[in-house]
This record gives sequence, structure tokens and C-alpha cells, in this order.
Amino acid sequence: MVNLQRGLLQTGSHLDIISHMELGPDEKFPVACRLKRRNNFKRVYDEGIFVRGRAFNFHLLARAQESLPRIGISFSEKWGGAIIRNRMKRLIRAVFRRNKEIFAGYDIIVHPTQRCKKFSAVAIEQVLQGDFLLATTVIARQRDDHRVNKTS
Repeated sequence: MVNLQRGLLQTGSHLDIISHMELGPDEKFPVACRLKRRNNFKRVYDEGIFVRGRAFNFHLLARAQESLPRIGISFSEKWGGAIIRNRMKRLIRAVFRRNKEIFAGYDIIVHPTQRCKKFSAVAIEQVLQGDFLLATTVIARQRDDHRVNKTS
């Protein structure tokens, strides 16, 4: 039984102090920033662009640049047990929360590859940001190529 009361976590006979960290406005992960429903995922898969990065694969769907970014995380059960998958989800969400301005204007589905298991939390942040910036440059190139083809 877990009882959360006045900053204390009581598990059986053990009593541990929980450090409470107040989350700033930019550290929260509101529901508006999540892809949760099947139809949202399906729209990104169907209408978006797939980009393969070094350690993360993305399905990206561009939205209005000023709109809140929304993220969904998808794993195969082959990736590992629930504990490993949930830890990776937490790390990805933390990177997303701290760097919302980078992800602004997109619906994103992140697929971590097996290579991610080897990385530390700091490395995951660096690689995820790098892979996402690589993905957005690929999208920008495709848009430019599409515009050039239309005018020709």
C-alpha cells in the first residue's frame, strides 16, 4: 500500500521523505501536448512524413508554426519489458517538456530504436534533439523540392 500524505511516502513499514519539486510553467506536460487517441495517431501516420534518424525514427505532421507541439511515443513489445519502455517514455517526455520551442508546429510520433538502450539520459536528450532537427531539415528540403517542381 502506498500512502502519499504531507510529502511522505509510506510503503509498508518504511517511511521515506519525498523531495517535492515545483514544476515551472514550461515543465508541465499538459494533455493538449499529447497524442492519445487512435485517430490522432492514424492521421499522423497517414498524412505525415516518416524520417529515420540515428537513434529515433519520427512520423511528423506539420501544423501551424505557433501551435503547441503534440507528441506520441510508440514502441514494439520486442523493444523490452514494460519497465524499460516506460523509462524511455519518461526520458523522451522530459526532453520534449524542456525543449518545446524546438518541437513547435508539429505532431510527432517518436519511435526509439534499439540503439537508444545504450544511451544515458543526457545522451538521449542530445540525440533526440539532433535527430529531430535532422528530420525537420529533411521536411524543409522536401517542401522546397515540391515548390520547385510546381513552378517548373
